[in-house]
Amino acid sequence: MPISAGESITRIRLTPGGRDAYGDPLGDIKDRLDITPCALAPRQSGEQIGDGRYAVTSGMDLYAPAGADILPSDRIEARGVVYEVDGEPGDWVSPYTSRRPGLVVPLTRVAEGTA
Repeated sequence: MPISAGESITRIRLTPGGRDAYGDPLGDIKDRLDITPCALAPRQSGEQIGDGRYAVTSGMDLYAPAGADILPSDRIEARGVVYEVDGEPGDWVSPYTSRRPGLVVPLTRVAEGTA
């Protein structure tokens, strides 16, 4: 069933700039694209402690329209928060009708500090 009353998110694509010591993408903003209608659902939270780094992670699952231009290296701004795409966006395909209802995109927000 298509999302009839969703919300808008902004896909942020960065220029290639490699990755930092923690594996996070580096680069300047190449372009921004508003995508609608979307839905967001909370998923997990956790803590990571190591090498003097303390991070609390929280995540959302983004449900976007089929064919939305979202890559694993993108960032997503939703509800005033910027998330990293955490893996490959999943493209749902019905095994009965071949209908493509949309993408599910795992998002992670990392709040860092020092331990």
